[in-house]
Amino acid sequence: MTREESARRLEALDRDSVLHPATALHTHQAQGGLIAEQGHGVTLTDIHGKQYIDAMAGLWCVNVGYGRQELARAAAEQMEKLGYYHTFAGASNGPQIELADRILGLLRDQADLKKPSKVFFGLSGSDANDTQVKLVRYYNNLVGRPEKKKIISRHGAYHGVSVASLIADEVICGFGRLGSWFGSGHYGLQPDLISMAKGLTSGYVPLSAVVVSEEIWSVLKTGSEELGVFAHGYTYSGHPVSAAVALANLDILESENLVGNAARVGARLHAGMQSALAQHPNVGEIRGEGMIMAVEFVADRISKEPFDPDLAVHKAVSAEAARLGLIVRPLPSAGAAVALSPPLCLSEAEADRVVEILAQAVTTVMAN
Repeated sequence: MTREESARRLEALDRDSVLHPATALHTHQAQGGLIAEQGHGVTLTDIHGKQYIDAMAGLWCVNVGYGRQELARAAAEQMEKLGYYHTFAGASNGPQIELADRILGLLRDQADLKKPSKVFFGLSGSDANDTQVKLVRYYNNLVGRPEKKKIISRHGAYHGVSVASLIADEVICGFGRLGSWFGSGHYGLQPDLISMAKGLTSGYVPLSAVVVSEEIWSVLKTGSEELGVFAHGYTYSGHPVSAAVALANLDILESENLVGNAARVGARLHAGMQSALAQHPNVGEIRGEGMIMAVEFVADRISKEPFDPDLAVHKAVSAEAARLGLIVRPLPSAGAAVALSPPLCLSEAEADRVVEILAQAVTTVMAN
């Protein structure tokens, strides 16, 4: 079977067998989608052999880049030693313990959480935020405020696909995305609770973390004297393989100073995008910080008149960029905008190439 025959077989099987998340199902059945085969650094290769600069780092998460053998080795070594054990009823494992201590240490050094005290592990940012909602409700019950149950959210905010969440959400910003270790420290926040995921393992294996301040923890501990077991948890909470990979991931972030690189190269990326597109008649705003950015398109730059939503110009720009070898993401609820969130290992030359391709895609789409 040739490569193309194999690729076509996978594409057919994908349409026949997989229910994709966050996907226009009818369109996917007709057109299919990108099927990734391998990655290295910021470059992704699909099953046809076409290469892309992945300026979305997967889904905002592959912070150290693709193909990191250190993470593969960490997973393999931990699987051979202890592939799984639960953390219910006080059970634990070495990697989970070391990781919790390291996260708390980073927060004390790099942010200003109110005395970070404990870490609860899950598997995704969505379940981390779900855990946070339960913790807040439980906490308010324990301190005699059972009526305090409202969760306030900003219109268009996205914090996963759980039922509710607007805790300090570091799922995307955490571990270097803004050019600082944490968004909370970057913006001078002092949250009681923090959600983490994505960059914690650079997406190589599933893992999330909920960090609880001493103030919250002391109430939970006191409440357990009367109520008993803390009745929340997941089968894979504190999974030893995920924790081992996270520790290796943090090693890379620190040893290669990728947080500093995100600040330095991110500034070049923003400056380059401003130079290339800020005066384009159909670019309304270029916003972001560090290694995260959105470019918003409008019918008129001066009046900021929006495009007709039915034109879906941001999707057209994204599709043209992909044709040219660049992956960006059309945002679902932020006007006609595309997002960029490259791996933190992006080089200056790669940043310049991202700007070049996106500018070319915008020019082509707006000319039509």
